[in-house]
Amino acid sequence: MYPLPQFLMTAAMKMRRFSIRARLILCMVLVVAIGLTIGGATTRDLLSMQSRFELFTQRDFAAALSMSKLSTAIGHVESGEKDVMIAAGDASAVRTRRAEWAQAVDAATQHVKAVQVTLEGDERAKLAEGLLQHLQAYSSAVTPVFDQIASGALATAVAAAQASSAAHAELVATQAQLKQLTEASDQAAQISQGAMQDSIWRTLIVLWALLWTPGVVFLPLMIFTILSVSLSLRHAEDVAGAIAKGDLSQRIEITGHDEITRLEMAME
Repeated sequence: MYPLPQFLMTAAMKMRRFSIRARLILCMVLVVAIGLTIGGATTRDLLSMQSRFELFTQRDFAAALSMSKLSTAIGHVESGEKDVMIAAGDASAVRTRRAEWAQAVDAATQHVKAVQVTLEGDERAKLAEGLLQHLQAYSSAVTPVFDQIASGALATAVAAAQASSAAHAELVATQAQLKQLTEASDQAAQISQGAMQDSIWRTLIVLWALLWTPGVVFLPLMIFTILSVSLSLRHAEDVAGAIAKGDLSQRIEITGHDEITRLEMAME
């Protein structure tokens, strides 16, 4: 057998201060403790990922969906306003186009409120509140203009457009607020995505650490335990062989406090 490095033999002999059973129990306790630690960290990261995913699904994704519908509804509001003005002079067409416009305004209002509910407690909820205020201000400002169009007081689209300049400014402000809200939501979604990716990488690192734990901790400890037993047994075997051949001058060096030590003392 090839001679072992001195540091291995020294470490193995030092381990004989403890019983073999204690060493094996220590190995198992270390592996279980490290496994529980890493398993707990992994569980924590997975629960954190689940929480972030649920938050993204229930808040960010739902808000993005509502804002998409809101953007479409505001587009219908703007086109509906133009249709009402173009129909100026035709009472029947004005009534029809105005009803369509009112439906678009109601739909936009409902979508804004849905966004507010979804983002409750978030800074973006203030942007949604401001958007709703601009939308309501627009509706209030353009309603008298539509009344004049319906009564015939504004008989041309040009006159109606001039009369609704203040209302149109509120609509532009509504669209600007929507753009700001969308950008804020996109930024929040990117942050959430980055946090989820960080959690995924951290979980992968922890899992790989768990896989390497037996090799880094358990195997070296087992190797030292096996060496501490095998070296002592080999020494005892050599002494017993010499005695069997009649060499009674051989003595066993008794070291340690483990089961092998008791065997050596019995042989001595």
